Amino acid sequence: MKASNETRLFFITAFFLGALFAGCLTNPSQKPSPSPSALNETTTSQTQSITLTMEEVARHASREDCWTVINGTVYDLSRFRGHSGGDNYLPYCGKDGTRGYFTKDGEGSHSPYADEMMKDFELGQLGQKIVLPNKR
Repeated sequence: MKASNETRLFFITAFFLGALFAGCLTNPSQKPSPSPSALNETTTSQTQSITLTMEEVARHASREDCWTVINGTVYDLSRFRGHSGGDNYLPYCGKDGTRGYFTKDGEGSHSPYADEMMKDFELGQLGQKIVLPNKR
């Protein structure tokens, strides 16, 4: 019985010592996980703060990068697809499109559904400072 207790004590001691020193034997090529503050810094470095101005809107004047202003609100229509009027909105990229939106270039006004849909493209009000994610 004495040998059995000694064997048990040996294995228990070996287990605890192994567990104690296991943390000391990390792979040196393994990179540590970033701390939460480092993650925040990365996220911050991937964003851009701008003030919405007509000058800023004018920089976004193509189909692929289309911003417009309607009643003082800036919209990013770059990902807008399926416009029932086809490409009728493109002349307003980089410009104030208020008149075009509310008159449909003399053909009437947009529906309440269109007004609701525009909320998905809203960036903010002219003069407002906003944060945009960097494009990858």
